[in-house]
Amino acid sequence: MARKLVAVALLAALGACGSVHNLTTVSCPPGDYSRPTVVRGVARAGSYVGATLGIVASVVVWLPVQGLNLVVDEPLGYSEKEWSFLPLTACTSAGHYAFGLPAEGLYWLFYGAWVDDPEPVGFDHVPGAVTGKSK
Repeated sequence: MARKLVAVALLAALGACGSVHNLTTVSCPPGDYSRPTVVRGVARAGSYVGATLGIVASVVVWLPVQGLNLVVDEPLGYSEKEWSFLPLTACTSAGHYAFGLPAEGLYWLFYGAWVDDPEPVGFDHVPGAVTGKSK
């Protein structure tokens, strides 16, 4: 029961992770977090490559995990799926990082380091889409 309460609390806290850099943009908060499409696309491609490798690894790991679960009284960890899907999630994250980090570094080196950050939006600013008034 305690695990479920902690999981719900952590999921509820994820809403605080999305930071709004500029409320005047169309999407609030921005989905790209100031990264261009090329950087996000390269990172997404890395996720797909990692997921493909993770699926293969999950299939390879599945049979030994099922064998161990039959031998022991209770599954390894909280459920059987933790160990079966561990390679999939780990490889997906690793692929996203391995492909996205160099692309983000090149973006920052050639563009991000040379431009100023936008001014933070104050609490008294209300975008026109919320109030119904245009500029």
